[in-house]
Amino acid sequence: MNLDGNFCSNENQVLLWFNSNIKNRNLLSGREQVGYLQPFPMRGTGWHRCVYLLFEHKAEINFDLHLENSTPNSKFNERNFNFSNFFKVYSNDLVPVGLSFFQSEWDLSVKSVFYDYFDLKEPAYEFEFETKFVPKIEKYPKDIQPFNWYLQDYMDKKELNEQVLKDYLKLLNPFAPYPEPAKYPLIDLKRQSHRWYKFEEESIRKRKHQYSQIPFKYFSETNSVKEQIKNLPFQQEK
Repeated sequence: MNLDGNFCSNENQVLLWFNSNIKNRNLLSGREQVGYLQPFPMRGTGWHRCVYLLFEHKAEINFDLHLENSTPNSKFNERNFNFSNFFKVYSNDLVPVGLSFFQSEWDLSVKSVFYDYFDLKEPAYEFEFETKFVPKIEKYPKDIQPFNWYLQDYMDKKELNEQVLKDYLKLLNPFAPYPEPAKYPLIDLKRQSHRWYKFEEESIRKRKHQYSQIPFKYFSETNSVKEQIKNLPFQQEK
């Protein structure tokens, strides 16, 4: 069963398979009351815990799984399972003898489970982060950091993303292959530049922070690196 996959109830689990009254370690001798269904962790819900439980009992038992018909989907109701209630009923007859545990996360096969088996649209979830606390802007902030980073917290994120997208489109060529990162991206960065400027240039050239999706290539493949270094601005200044 899937401990985290019930999207209708936080108290219940999803029964993935139930085979009862197995004799002489032969699975085919048992009664398959619920056929096997692969785990179907929904997109955005992270890792789901799945367990196989094995119980031993002396006499044959006609199990009532106490499945809950609490949803309009009959296919899901067949697997809407509460293990706690089930074990309370049969705790005097069942002895736990085996357990296997694994974790599963979303992949493309989950879509077919919802569409083909449950006849439902595949749900998707997103984590809602709390709004970041931004203190009142100060002329001389106590935390020492480049002032452009400090000001970004007070900028409109849409404007910031728009500027990054414009930089991306300037460098992108639909008729050329996607450029590779530069081998020496900081080699011509002036050492006497302002600290905030060097941080910003480093972010752009190394494709860090908000510039991570921007393609950039600093040296061409045709000329040797040494020849190109001779023509760099800081070499000419000397």
